[in-house]
Amino acid sequence: MFRYLVGFGITVGLIILLVIMLFSGGDSPKTTTPTGKPLDSYANTDAELRMTIDGPVNANEDHRQIQIIVDRDHTAVNVFKGYDQDVIQTQSFANSENGFSAFLHSLALLNFNKGESSTKAGEVGHCATGRRYVFELVEGSRTIERYWATSCNGPHTYQGNLQMTVELFERQIPNYNDIPTSNSI
Repeated sequence: MFRYLVGFGITVGLIILLVIMLFSGGDSPKTTTPTGKPLDSYANTDAELRMTIDGPVNANEDHRQIQIIVDRDHTAVNVFKGYDQDVIQTQSFANSENGFSAFLHSLALLNFNKGESSTKAGEVGHCATGRRYVFELVEGSRTIERYWATSCNGPHTYQGNLQMTVELFERQIPNYNDIPTSNSI
């Protein structure tokens, strides 16, 4: 008799689990920002995503940074010289709300929102001979999220897929690899 009760309990548990799985849908959970909004909900706002690649720590004359900015209307790339970020090259391209939405959704799937938000002071000096990557979600004058990672093994606050996130940002700029400093940073 005890065997039948255990079997009945297991059967009921499996049925409940099956019902939960069927009604929860097959979609992966939406990644949300600290404000509780899904990342792709920013598609029709004035929000912008930024990735800054900071090159090795070297002489001010030789130091370079590349920043890619993506919003619903434009994508842009800026190349900076020195530590005071003097702009030496800039390019801008048209974007659309649908393109921005696809970009946001792709970033959500790469866990763009996963990490511990930080300030600029946190990454300074790390990976001195490599690259530092800073990812930001900005709306108006407010920074909603800010994470960083490096090309070196060591501390970082970004916990998403670094390699694919960098590649996704770079693919937003037509002929990105033709930018002279994109391969030298």
